[in-house]
Amino acid sequence: MVLEQCAALDSYGHDVRLFRRDTDELRHNTGYQVRAAATTITGRGARPNLNTNGWEPDIVHLHNTFPNWSTNWIEDWQDRLVVTLHNYRTLCAAATLFRNGHECDECLTKSTLAAVKHSCYRGSRSQTIPLAFATRPGGSLNRIPRTARRVVALNEHAQSVFAQEFGRDVDLIPNFVRAAQRRQDPQPAWAYVGRLDEAKGILNLIQQWPRESQLHVFGTGPQLKAAADASARSRGSVVLRGMTSHEELLRLLPSYTGMIVPSLWKEGLPTAILEGLAAGLPLVVASPVAAAESLARAGASVTYNPYDEKSLHKALLKVATSGAMMSRSAIELHALEYSDSAWLSKINSMYESVAEGPT
Repeated sequence: MVLEQCAALDSYGHDVRLFRRDTDELRHNTGYQVRAAATTITGRGARPNLNTNGWEPDIVHLHNTFPNWSTNWIEDWQDRLVVTLHNYRTLCAAATLFRNGHECDECLTKSTLAAVKHSCYRGSRSQTIPLAFATRPGGSLNRIPRTARRVVALNEHAQSVFAQEFGRDVDLIPNFVRAAQRRQDPQPAWAYVGRLDEAKGILNLIQQWPRESQLHVFGTGPQLKAAADASARSRGSVVLRGMTSHEELLRLLPSYTGMIVPSLWKEGLPTAILEGLAAGLPLVVASPVAAAESLARAGASVTYNPYDEKSLHKALLKVATSGAMMSRSAIELHALEYSDSAWLSKINSMYESVAEGPT
């Protein structure tokens, strides 16, 4: 998503420089985990060299520092600093405010040490400790949205949570994806796109899936084996497609009847939803998803109870009768709210305000 935003800004005429550190490359270096933990706890470590050969940014747009960038430099740029909060990592070690099948706010209402108690990061107490320090008030991650000039949330629920927790105004600027070409005669199959884990609700979905319909599951994750076992009992109605390149996925999506979003937590607007809208896919969205109501109001989706098999089947039947109209609504909603032009309009307005300086 960051690369897409850089490309959109560049095409608009901005001079964009990307500063990145990739965990997949760094984690093979000797002592990486110790350094990453120390950076997360202290906020000290690698920092972007934002003054390069006389070049100096008017805007510094921060997307993610964990676990490879320090945060002790942000005060130097706070008057120009915009931060997009893609998840709840600044407040929650798990980044989801979700634990053991339910919403969880212990780290907000009690102490971030609760995250250590529950091993919230990767099921490990030792790996959670740095994040417990970083997400406490004044911690290296928690400090970022308290310092930045403007804070961007991607959905209304996140906007509300961040505004309350950080005691400040938070802007709502959803991500975008580019438009796709909808096929005229989609195949009679549904798509799930995402990580295979508890919060995403994938096992519930497979277990409830009607055998007279086809579901294709794209993705992998910690529940892969359990998902494979459940799909084996589906008599061929559920097919695990595994990891697919992004290019191939975008090519395939417009051919599906619709997309299922079975998440059990307050997920906002994951990229998969935006790609579904861009492809004109009717959506069936679980009620815990933060954007479920707004998508339904726009006519692009049907909301269902992820704990009720009959509710899922009823939603699928509604798409069978109203799919064409929902497809048109999805395409219209994407163009209006989640296209690159819509995003550029909002982000440029914010940038102009920041560039004018503090009021």
